[in-house]
Amino acid sequence: MSSSTRMFLLRLDELECLNPGDSNKIKELQKEFPVFVQEKKLMIGAMLQINDKLKIKKLDRMGIRVNTRTGGIISARVPVNKVEKLIHVRGIIFVDVDKPIKTKP
Repeated sequence: MSSSTRMFLLRLDELECLNPGDSNKIKELQKEFPVFVQEKKLMIGAMLQINDKLKIKKLDRMGIRVNTRTGGIISARVPVNKVEKLIHVRGIIFVDVDKPIKTKP
C-alpha cells in the first residue's frame, strides 16, 4: 500500500463508523481525500497494480467498479470499507488511493 493509502486508512480509523449519511465526517475527510457517495456507498478512486492471478469478478463481488485497465494497472472506484481488504486479494500487488489535485493560483 502506498503512503497515501496508509494515511487514508488512519483517517478512517480516526473518524470511526463512517457511512454515506455522515455528511459532517465526509466533509472533513474530503479536505484530504476525494471521497464521494455513489450507489449509497462511500467510495474513493484508486489505482491498483495487479498481476495475472487477479480475478476481476472478485473485485466486482466486493463492490469495486473498474474504470479502466491497462496492462498491470487498474483504475477503480472502491468502497472505503473495502480499501484495507484489497491487500488480501490474490493478484493485487499495490494499492494507491486518489489524492485531491491542488492547483496554485
